[in-house]
Amino acid sequence: MEKNAYDIAIVGGGASGLMAACTILNRNAAPDIRVAIVEKDIRLGQKILSTGNGRCNLSNTDMDISHFHGHTLQTVESVLSRYGVSRTLDFFAKLGLMTETESGRIYPYTGQANAVLDVLRLAIEHSPFSVVCGTPVGQISRNKQTGNFSIHNSGTALYSRKLIVTAGGCVSHGSSSGGLDLLRCMGHTIEPVFPALTALVLDHPGVKSLKGVRVRGKLSISDGFGTFASEKGELLFTTYGVSGIPAMQLSGLLHGRRGITAHIDFFPEMSSDELTGILSNRSQSISTYKTENYFVGLLHRLVGAAIMRDVPICGTSFVSDIDNDKIQRIAVVLKDWKLPVIGAKGFAQAQVMGGGIDLSEFDPYTLESSKVPGLYAAGEVLDVYGDCGGYNLQWAWSSGMAAGVAAMEALNSNKIPTEGKASAICAKASNW
Repeated sequence: MEKNAYDIAIVGGGASGLMAACTILNRNAAPDIRVAIVEKDIRLGQKILSTGNGRCNLSNTDMDISHFHGHTLQTVESVLSRYGVSRTLDFFAKLGLMTETESGRIYPYTGQANAVLDVLRLAIEHSPFSVVCGTPVGQISRNKQTGNFSIHNSGTALYSRKLIVTAGGCVSHGSSSGGLDLLRCMGHTIEPVFPALTALVLDHPGVKSLKGVRVRGKLSISDGFGTFASEKGELLFTTYGVSGIPAMQLSGLLHGRRGITAHIDFFPEMSSDELTGILSNRSQSISTYKTENYFVGLLHRLVGAAIMRDVPICGTSFVSDIDNDKIQRIAVVLKDWKLPVIGAKGFAQAQVMGGGIDLSEFDPYTLESSKVPGLYAAGEVLDVYGDCGGYNLQWAWSSGMAAGVAAMEALNSNKIPTEGKASAICAKASNW
């Protein structure tokens, strides 16, 4: 075999690529099988370090399909059913990683994301695999006669019998499209991409004054047809809008919609009548306070000031001036503070990419391309993204494992690739 010729090449050394490589390593009964991992960044798995606020929320005990979004969720179900949480935890345990679970979310016991990356990197370092970092792939092609692949960067090339693309998407690669163009030019379809798990940009003058303020409540979003999604939890106000897990969960749902309004309920556990009663009692008990102190002990001072400006209450110097009509108006705003939405923050701030390569064009069991035999894909490059809470990493682990197993089994069975629709075409990434 030539120096740059391999049995399997993996383009992308992130979570799914590392899982595919480690899976191949574990199933490799023939030590002479050659594997190469090609990574754009200078080190493998860099993005893993930023997950879970540096703690790496690597999975979740609740893997209901409702936590995933995309156009072909039946394939996601198929992959997760065979390579789910238990297999992931067993895999990491064998690598030496101890985990703990908090409210369903699974973290490394050390509380440090580097623990997850270290066990993966060490497994690769102690393998016979070749690792090529700092090498963005600009082109892949497939030979008509042999079915083998060529992987090119500027001036050099690798060759492989099987190819797994785990190069991620716009979030992983900044302004470039990662593996999207590589797979598109091999004949695959791209579902429109958009930033997901990111903050909301609001069009409201009161928001800027709340920068850095955290509150608990329920965030809902509506369009001209009514409210279509809600999330409870901690919200973080910024100069441009609102962040926090509820905002991030809802951000991907804005794609393709117009005329969006955000609604914040600061007291989701109370009915409007209950809140009105509390406000009425408060007006009596602190009647001598100045109006600016009306929400003391109830709301953050800056939030209270913004609410008062929105009600609005004019000509009232003391709480005793707030009559029943004004109390009703305050209660309405506290239960439904309406904030027009401009949109979601872009890819630079997003945790994941929504959209991607059409998953229906891949086998639901092996993640092998239906267009190009011997080509597999896994991870974020595919049209799948999950909610906050370990779902995106679990998809990376599961899909990487599925592709690694399938590529290894196909290699071991000595299958000769048949001609696919995209045979011998050249795939060039326009932004690499």
